[in-house]
Amino acid sequence: MKLTSQQKFEALKICYKSHVDTLRFMTKIDFQIFGGYMTLQLVLGSWLSQNTLPTCFSQTGILFVDLALSFIACILLYNDYRRRKEVVDTLTNINQALGYTEPNIYIVGKTLMTETIFRPWAYFYILGIVVGLFGIVLIIFKNN
Repeated sequence: MKLTSQQKFEALKICYKSHVDTLRFMTKIDFQIFGGYMTLQLVLGSWLSQNTLPTCFSQTGILFVDLALSFIACILLYNDYRRRKEVVDTLTNINQALGYTEPNIYIVGKTLMTETIFRPWAYFYILGIVVGLFGIVLIIFKNN
């Protein structure tokens, strides 16, 4: 089936809106994952700083639970980063299809859209998770 120019435009518009909404949702999820993780770290760190774990086994157990939480948070944020890159690439393709990146189509001597630079922040989240984990390790083994 051959699409008309108007149908192609509508399809691009729908796809564009869908992907922009996906980016907004992913940003919200990233904040929730990182915020929830850091909240748990602060609560655990506060509790551990006021209480002493009686045995090496309990220290190791808490460490393994925290390692698991840290690993899961990192994987979720990294996968979101990879999906975000796919969404941004799709949006770039839509902009090209609409002619937004071609000079002289919408503005004389210029393009409507400037070239996009992908600026991921997942690495900063993961750095925060590693620092939080390191802090918990220091608190767990403070008396050893």
